[in-house]
Order: sequence, then C-alpha cells, then structure tokens
Amino acid sequence: MLLKGTEIPDYTVVAGGAICTKKYTESNTIIAGVPAKVVKRDINWDRERFSVNVK
Repeated sequence: MLLKGTEIPDYTVVAGGAICTKKYTESNTIIAGVPAKVVKRDINWDRERFSVNVK
C-alpha cells in the first residue's frame, strides 16, 4: 500500500502487504514491512544469459 506522499525510486521492489508512508531515496533495494523499511540494499537485477547445448 502506497500512502500519500510516498516516493519509490527506480529498480526498487515493494513487498506485498508493505505499507509505505515516506520518500525512499535508495534505488536497487527491497522494501517490506509495516511500516515499510529497506530490508535489502545494492541488489543487482541483471541476469547473465547462459546458452546450453543439449544433444
């Protein structure tokens, strides 16, 4: 739930059931809880693609 005045930066995941009540400034984070707080920082969202040769 995002309440009035809440700001969520780019590349941030908000957990289901979290109640966000303020401006969050750190990007690449996971926000969770009641009230919501940053629970994990410096998340790398890029995935390397692996090719698998199946014969």
